Amino acid sequence: MNKTLIALAIAAALPVAAQADMTLSGSVTTKLLNSGVIDTDAALTVSASEVLANGMTATATLDILEASKNQGTASLAGDF
Repeated sequence: MNKTLIALAIAAALPVAAQADMTLSGSVTTKLLNSGVIDTDAALTVSASEVLANGMTATATLDILEASKNQGTASLAGDF
């Protein structure tokens, strides 16, 4: 019982981990060609943004288009 109370007290004292708002979007297009072959194209985008404690804003975007066309950006904005 005492070990449980100590563990709960320690967990309550720890700061909460930062969590950024994330947006997940994408599309899938499938075509049936005349030759009977199924052609599928897919794209996935993951975007996240977080306002930091010192007034700066961190953002990140990752676009997953095809195996050879992945790209992403990360930025930090503030009063500087």
